[in-house]
Parts: sequence; C-alpha cells; structure tokens
Amino acid sequence: MELRHFRYFAAVARYLNYNEASRRLHVAQPAISKTISDLEEEIGAKLFLRNKRTVRLTAAGTVLLGEAENILKRSEDAKRAVQRAARGEVGILRIGFIAPATAPILPSLVQTYARRYPDVELKLHHMNPDDQLVR
Repeated sequence: MELRHFRYFAAVARYLNYNEASRRLHVAQPAISKTISDLEEEIGAKLFLRNKRTVRLTAAGTVLLGEAENILKRSEDAKRAVQRAARGEVGILRIGFIAPATAPILPSLVQTYARRYPDVELKLHHMNPDDQLVR
C-alpha cells in the first residue's frame, strides 16, 4: 500500500463520489477507480458499495477510513517535523562562549532565541578561544 492509495480512498470516502474525488485531487477518474480496485484486491475486502448513482462505504471501508486518516495525518506530521528540523527549529544548539566578552549580549540573545525556538535545546559552554577553534 502506498500513501497515494490512502489519499485516493479517503477522498472517495469523503465525497462518496468518484468524479468529485477526481476533481478535488486533480487526478483522472479512471486512475482513482483503478487505485481503489487495486487497494481492495490487496486488502482482500470490498471498500465501497457502488452502483451508477450512489457510493457507500462498506464496514471494511469504514474501518479503513479511520486507519487511512490516521496514517495520512501521521505522514503530514512527519513531513512537518522534518521540515522544522531542516530549518533548525528543533534539536540542540551548542554555543561556546567567552564570559567576559559575551556578558553584555549573550543573556538577552539566548532568551530571545529560546522564546522564538522553544523546541531547540540550548547548551552553553564556557570555552577559551583555543578550545573554540578546535571544536
């Protein structure tokens, strides 16, 4: 199963209409139908009851919808977490400093940074200039 399968399935389940799901996803309706058919085959259960006018979820489809929505949400959460890490908004920031030289500016700088990036752990290390160059 791929995320695409879950996206297509969730859209059809949400709108109970293949054409509307196709329009909203900007994907050809035959591709959505084929994907749903492949998903039903892989799972081994019918997900929709359909005729020319109506589409309804089966009991298996209702269960899969809850699972698919959770998987899609977790996928989006993971994407956002990775993007935040790439922007430096999470993690650990180690700062080496020389106390006398940085005393006037470091405390307010650290406080401002900590407010702006609360998910970054700051580790301050008093270091002499030689140690700073080595690290």
